[in-house]
Amino acid sequence: MSQIMQMVGMVVIFWTILAAVFSLVFFVKTLIGKRDHSWKTILLLTVLLWLWMAVYGNI
Repeated sequence: MSQIMQMVGMVVIFWTILAAVFSLVFFVKTLIGKRDHSWKTILLLTVLLWLWMAVYGNI
């Protein structure tokens, strides 16, 4: 059970880092003037992963 939680934790951390990099790229694109609406998908999945980890950790 703890190995599964550890693997899921690594995936969540990886996805969070990916979302942070993607957010920085989106910010730079916004400063340049190019709009990109795909950031909502990445950040929504990140928030859902963190919420799932919080709920799963309290069960």
